[in-house]
Amino acid sequence: MRKRVTGCLVYIFGFLTVLVGYAQPTRPLAPTSVLSTGQWIKLGITDSGIYKIDRKWLQAAGLAPDAIDPRQLKLYGNGGGMLPQLNSAPRPDDLIQNAILVAGEADGKFDPNDYLLFYGQGPHRWSYEPGSQRSSHAFNIYADTAYYFLTISNSQGRRVPEQAEVTGANVVIDTYLQRQFHEQDLISPLQSGREWYGEEFNLFTTARNFTFPLVDLVPGSTIQVSSAVMASSKNTSAFTLKANNIQIG
Repeated sequence: MRKRVTGCLVYIFGFLTVLVGYAQPTRPLAPTSVLSTGQWIKLGITDSGIYKIDRKWLQAAGLAPDAIDPRQLKLYGNGGGMLPQLNSAPRPDDLIQNAILVAGEADGKFDPNDYLLFYGQGPHRWSYEPGSQRSSHAFNIYADTAYYFLTISNSQGRRVPEQAEVTGANVVIDTYLQRQFHEQDLISPLQSGREWYGEEFNLFTTARNFTFPLVDLVPGSTIQVSSAVMASSKNTSAFTLKANNIQIG
C-alpha cells in the first residue's frame, strides 16, 4: 500500500517549538504492482544485448509451451543501471512493459520453431556525449545483474512495431562502433561511500596489462581511449598509459 507522506520537523529550544511542514511532490503512483498477480519468471542478464527465448528455454523454466498463446506473452523491466542518487529525480513507479518480438505468434500457438526476442540492458550503462562526440561508461557499484520479468496474461502483449520498408537507393551498413570497458570495484579507500577503485599500483606492482579483444577493425579508423586513475601517496606520483607499448595521451 502506498500513501502520500506529509512530515514535519520539530525544533525545541527551551519553551519554543517551531513546526515546519513540507509535502512530497505529487506524482501519480500505481495502485498495485504488476507483480501482484499472475505467474512470473525472473530473468537475470549481465550484459546488454538481444536475448532469445525459445521453446526449450520455456520448458526448462517449468512452462508448457503447448499451453501458451504466444500473443499473450509480456516482458517487464526497467533496464539496468543505478537508480538516480537524488530522491527527487524521476524514476518509474513500477515495472514497465517492454516491446518484444515474437516470431510465429500469429496462429496463437508456440510451435517448435517459434521464439521471443528482446533487448535487455545490462547493469552498467553507456551514454553518448554529443559535445565531445565520445561515449562514457557508468559502472553499477550496487549490482552485477539486471533483471527482467516474463509473464503470460489474458491480453495482447506489447510488440516491436513494424517499420516501413526503405525505398530508393540501396544502403549497405557493414560497419559499427564497438565499445569496451574494463573496471573493477576492489578498493574503497574510506571503506564506505560510493568511491571505489580497481587494481592497485604500489611499490611492488608498478605496471599492469589490460587486454581488449579487437577484431575486424576497419583500416584507418580511429580508436578513442579513456582512462581514469587516482593517486594517494606521500611522494609525487605519475601514470603513463601505453597501447601496444606506445605511449599515448
